[in-house]
Amino acid sequence: MKILRLVFCMILLLLMPISVQAEVASKTSSLSSGAAVPVEELEAVGRLPNCTATLIGQRLVLTAAHCVCPSDNNAQGCRTRYEFTLTDVYPTDNPSTPQDESQIRADVTIAGNVVVHPNYTAGGWLRKDLALIVLDRPVWEVAKGIQPIPVADDAHRAKIGETVVLVGYGNTGEGCTAGSLGKQWLALSISDIVPDAIRFNHPGLVSCPGDSGGPILNDDGWLVGVASWTNSDDQSTYRPAWESLSWIHSVRETTEVNPVEGTVVV
Repeated sequence: MKILRLVFCMILLLLMPISVQAEVASKTSSLSSGAAVPVEELEAVGRLPNCTATLIGQRLVLTAAHCVCPSDNNAQGCRTRYEFTLTDVYPTDNPSTPQDESQIRADVTIAGNVVVHPNYTAGGWLRKDLALIVLDRPVWEVAKGIQPIPVADDAHRAKIGETVVLVGYGNTGEGCTAGSLGKQWLALSISDIVPDAIRFNHPGLVSCPGDSGGPILNDDGWLVGVASWTNSDDQSTYRPAWESLSWIHSVRETTEVNPVEGTVVV
């Protein structure tokens, strides 16, 4: 499984000799401490303007609420529309043009309606920091072979001490002061899990601005958390996805038809 290979590769990084790993951490305090996600891996993880987001259904994208809302303390003035971009994927061919677009990788953008978690900030600063984008078109109409990433239920929830993979397009460099290097991944062990929070406490290895909304993936390929905030030094906090699964299901389109099999994907 691709996710297993991903985790294996990133664990090798974490097991490097201490002197080498310390040198890496001293230079890059972000997901760029890991590596660039190879082409064809994790194509369902895409971008919003200044954030990261994940395709979890053919017409459904999961991200952080603060990526679409102007305030970290309330849900007032949130966007009702936004654009989601899949990067470096194969578009579907446009029959009205002489060239075959499906043979050349490119970025594909789809607009959609924004749905913010109804309890965003209700329990405190950035609590329930989740939002969905219901896309105007199913992804299979505009891009080839993109497989949505499933959201973990309670049976697949994250565990303290578990090594998982963080993915994002955020800033790089010590203190998150340098620019993005594109889609990056990094394997880290979970330090703590409390209601509404998955925490990583690893000095020099943190998520950065721009990684917000990005996923945590476990070794079975489940999305278990969404990036919410970081102190840009030694702690990153993600929002547990399984705690909001019923809300996600309530927003999900009632049917998503698989164009090949003609079956319903839920």
